[in-house]
Amino acid sequence: MKTIRMLAVLAIVSFLTDCSLSCDERYKSAWSIISQTAYKHSSCEKNRDCVLVSVNTKCREDCPMAINRDGVSDMESAVEEANEKYCNSYEEDGCGDSKYIAAYDCGNLVPVCENSVCEVLDTGADAGISDSGIEDAGQGGSDDAGTDAG
Repeated sequence: MKTIRMLAVLAIVSFLTDCSLSCDERYKSAWSIISQTAYKHSSCEKNRDCVLVSVNTKCREDCPMAINRDGVSDMESAVEEANEKYCNSYEEDGCGDSKYIAAYDCGNLVPVCENSVCEVLDTGADAGISDSGIEDAGQGGSDDAGTDAG
């Protein structure tokens, strides 16, 4: 019985917290969860250590982030937590359309290891990185044959 009461209290507190924050505060709080998780999983030694992960929430769609592949499940959990705490009713509460960023072109993104930190590189049309270079930079390549950025 005590557990049920505790869960009910937590649900009410979560609801009140969600409703008492402005739309901007809700987005920033959600982003804080995601960015802290990304930071926790940012270290790398080689390009193949890094992968792109979706950080889209129900608050907003964003371009993917680069993290160490070992942190993918933690990032998925962070996005889920951000949605549960701040974003599930974002649009219904009048906070705007979370899909607005979808029209933004994130570019041709590749995860790379730069100075021992996973980062996103926009290869663009003029970057001169071949498809095999992109593959070696974290998109499923089997080795790092000379593609390490740091």
